[in-house]
Amino acid sequence: MEESNEAQEHKETDIRPTTNVTRTICNRCMRPQRVCLCSKLPERPLQNSVSVIVLQSHAESKAKVKTADLLALCMQNIEILRPGNATEGYIPSDAVLLYPDKESVPLDSVEKTSTLVLLDATWQGAQRILKKSRLLQSLRKAHIPDQFLPPVLFKARKPPINAIAGARSTAEAAASALECVGGDSGIQCASVIRRLVHEASEMQLEFIRAKGEKGGRHRSGRDGYVKGLYIKPTTEDEDE
Repeated sequence: MEESNEAQEHKETDIRPTTNVTRTICNRCMRPQRVCLCSKLPERPLQNSVSVIVLQSHAESKAKVKTADLLALCMQNIEILRPGNATEGYIPSDAVLLYPDKESVPLDSVEKTSTLVLLDATWQGAQRILKKSRLLQSLRKAHIPDQFLPPVLFKARKPPINAIAGARSTAEAAASALECVGGDSGIQCASVIRRLVHEASEMQLEFIRAKGEKGGRHRSGRDGYVKGLYIKPTTEDEDE
């Protein structure tokens, strides 16, 4: 039996209704239509010569505001996986783990690599992922040199109280790493990623500004602090 014209037209659109009748979701970026990012995306994902593997914690996968998923919209050679034995087969032994600690070296000083591994989790969560994986522990560890770290773009989440110097969102870290070691394709990817992260952050901040965020104040000593943004201002705050 032939489909109705209405059904055929619905298949062709990039926007599909969700179970919530008040919202529609974009089939491409998988975001609500009012915060769709497709206008900021390249026509098709870019080819990146250095592959990226993101190990995303379960908690981070459930977060409402995150950046790692934006990476898959920008470039081709990327995998977003859950940590564990089942996924470690995807990680080559010569990969470089982005993990800034006392043993890490500047990324631009490591020998050429075809794969970068990022841990998408809180700092404590990243430590747990590393502790549980002998493979990750065996990888070369690197940090991003300061010259590849532009000012924080993603300000829609509060930086953790124990954030290390130079901490960035997962997408921003990937952009800086690709710019550092990814050659011309990496520089091109980095530009697109940063544009997308900035746009996603600004959209989220608009909601925060409009509604106010319940909870504690943003930590003013951390990179990305925006004074008075994260809670509804009181009369006393406004007088300041």
